[in-house]
Amino acid sequence: MHAELCYAEVLLQKAALTFLDESIIGFIKGGMRIRNSYQIYKKEEQLGSLVHFKSGVSMGIGSFNLVRALTHTISLLNFFQYAQSSHAQEKFLACIAAQEEWRQIHHLCYWELMWAYCFEQNWSEAYRYANLLCKESKWSQAVYMFLKAAILSMLPEEEVTKMGENVSCQTSPQEMIYVWNGFTVVGKRPELTEGFLSSLKTAEQKLNDSKNPSVYHLDDQCVVQLLKGLCLRELGQLDQAELSFNHVISRETEIKFNNYLVPYTMYELGLLHKQRGDFDKAIEIMENVK
Repeated sequence: MHAELCYAEVLLQKAALTFLDESIIGFIKGGMRIRNSYQIYKKEEQLGSLVHFKSGVSMGIGSFNLVRALTHTISLLNFFQYAQSSHAQEKFLACIAAQEEWRQIHHLCYWELMWAYCFEQNWSEAYRYANLLCKESKWSQAVYMFLKAAILSMLPEEEVTKMGENVSCQTSPQEMIYVWNGFTVVGKRPELTEGFLSSLKTAEQKLNDSKNPSVYHLDDQCVVQLLKGLCLRELGQLDQAELSFNHVISRETEIKFNNYLVPYTMYELGLLHKQRGDFDKAIEIMENVK
């Protein structure tokens, strides 16, 4: 028992040192160490009977509660339980307002808020937090700039000009949401899925009406069809979804840049057949994914 108590204290001290590393990864490591330390202290609290042992446990739990008090609105343990939810804007905003010492906490909140507003297609607010990450966080400027450009592509040109920004991104936020597995969130909320589908239909019409198509034109059309198929499938419109997926697969030899499109589309088509209950067809398609 005493060895575990010592180990818990070491974890807590290592966590404190980890927070000096100004990176999101460093903060996450520190949070997990504090979580593990707390779990040990709580277990030992139920077992120990000696006075000096109890005092060590109490000191550890007290240290943990001190960390919680620094943020006021969320604890590190609770953070990892809801950080991926798109419904926690108020919690994240409260966390940002609660303290200034640990900027890494702000950056984690900015990241989650950016995605939450992307899910809601609130591009102005999504841009706000992407821009803050570009200015303040040291984690990955390449990722932040890429996401910021993708979000800017969804804003009206005049608004982008007023911001003093330029848009030169071939990737849409919807595509990034798919790559980051965000459709598992969007698909659970029909109103968000309908909003995405409406935006994709607008993009589809714009591409079809293009008089001077770029070299990326066909690839862009296939990206839209893949994402459109995903939305239709989540809304239960399986026949229409299948048409969109098959459109992408039929253009396999013409796709120039986004080589992931056909295998990803085949995978999603396989899931569609699984949803229909046609497991043999689903397996057949999955086995042909290259």
